[in-house]
Amino acid sequence: MVGYFLKKRVAFHVMQYNAKRKWSRRGLLDVIINDDVFFFFKFSNEQDLLAILEEGVCMVEGKPLILQRWYPHINLSKNVHKLIPLWVKIYNIPLQYWNREGLSRICSGVGNILMADSLTEQICNIATGRPRFAKLLIEVDSQRPLPDKLYVIIPGDLGSKPVDVCL
Repeated sequence: MVGYFLKKRVAFHVMQYNAKRKWSRRGLLDVIINDDVFFFFKFSNEQDLLAILEEGVCMVEGKPLILQRWYPHINLSKNVHKLIPLWVKIYNIPLQYWNREGLSRICSGVGNILMADSLTEQICNIATGRPRFAKLLIEVDSQRPLPDKLYVIIPGDLGSKPVDVCL
């Protein structure tokens, strides 16, 4: 697998540490970097590599790492991505916003919702219980900084309540 950062990259030792922490149990064997600042990740089996690629963009030290499958004669270029998909966890969601419309309103401060994970989708379809967070795939503008917190105004309450965003 090969990866690159859109703008400022992290140092090699930071990338190596994060990759080993995230993927050592998933068959990661080695991490190397070339002169053009592309990171290469070697795995023991293809199944784990494909599972990681399916997860989409990976965040390292708050910076998106664009990943793709490596193959012989690959043309390595850093494509300019205007919009990128990120999995986002949103905590402290007020009860009245725990539905599709409410989550969409909250996430509009980050980007456009592409999909929810299966648990979030199930909870939005039933009226009982809710997990600690919603996990959503959101399309974000790569040129804008990502928020740490969003504030939700609840009708009838004084002020606004913070909603935590974890990328």
